[in-house]
Amino acid sequence: MSDDKPAWRQLRQRLQQRDHLLGTFVKIPTMHATEILGGLGFDFVVFDQEHAPLSISQLEIMIVAARASSIAGIVRVNDPTDGNILSMLDCGAAGIMVPHVATRAKAEAIAKACLIAGGTGASPTPRGQGGTVPHHLPVTWTPRIARWCASP
Repeated sequence: MSDDKPAWRQLRQRLQQRDHLLGTFVKIPTMHATEILGGLGFDFVVFDQEHAPLSISQLEIMIVAARASSIAGIVRVNDPTDGNILSMLDCGAAGIMVPHVATRAKAEAIAKACLIAGGTGASPTPRGQGGTVPHHLPVTWTPRIARWCASP
C-alpha cells in the first residue's frame, strides 16, 4: 500500500471535490476481504447489511479492519431505524447508505436519525467520535458531522 493514499476520514471531502474513487460491496462477514481491498488501493467499501446477514458484532470488526487498512467503511443498512443507524455510526462507520429512499421526507428523517438531542451525534466515546471526549467539555458540546448517503 502506498504511503500517499488519502486517509479514510477524507471520504466526505473527496466526494465533495468529485474525486474519482474506487470502491466495492462486501457481503462476506470477515475482516480479511476489507484488508485486502485496502491494500489494493480501494478508497471505500460498502458493507451490505441489506443483502447479507451481517450482525452488528461482525460489522464492528469489519469497520475496524477498514480503518486499519485506510479504507472508508460504509454500511448499507437493512433497517433504517434511528437505533440501527446510530449503532453503525457508533461502530465507527465512515457513513451509511440507506436503500429505497423515495421521498424528501424520508431522506430528512434519515439525516435526523444520525443526530441526537443537541445535534451532537451518537455516543461520545465509541469509534464514531474518534474514541475520546475532552474531559473539560460537556458531552453535548462534542461536535459530530452526520454522515449519510441515500440511494434510490
